[in-house]
Amino acid sequence: MKKVKDFLKKCQRTSFLTSLALVVVALSEVAADTCVIWILGQEDMPEELL
Repeated sequence: MKKVKDFLKKCQRTSFLTSLALVVVALSEVAADTCVIWILGQEDMPEELL
């Protein structure tokens, strides 16, 4: 029974770390897309970036 509890705790910890990593990746993707949209929306943007 103790092995089962240890295994469940290990799975919970692993799934928490996995979901935390996925949240970080998703936030970085959103931030990058927002930055690109903001840069492309500037009217005085240099022509090299177009």
